[in-house]
Amino acid sequence: MAVKKADAFDYVGWKFWFVVFTLIAIPAIYASFQVVREGTTFLVPVAMGGITAAIGAGLVSWALNSALQYRAKRRQLAARKKAKKR
Repeated sequence: MAVKKADAFDYVGWKFWFVVFTLIAIPAIYASFQVVREGTTFLVPVAMGGITAAIGAGLVSWALNSALQYRAKRRQLAARKKAKKR
């Protein structure tokens, strides 16, 4: 049975980034509240935490995409090598 290209898990997209962002956002905002002084407005630590969470989610998505692309490349090379031997 052939695997459709849409069913293959070759990359993670914006949905994965958003899920990771939401998981990282709460601890990042909490950490930002611990770092800032008492006199700062409420929006500053929330924005700091949101930016930190966005960067963290981007790094996690990038790392996972790199691993998935490496795996797909190795699979493609193995299939090409197998086809050459025939």
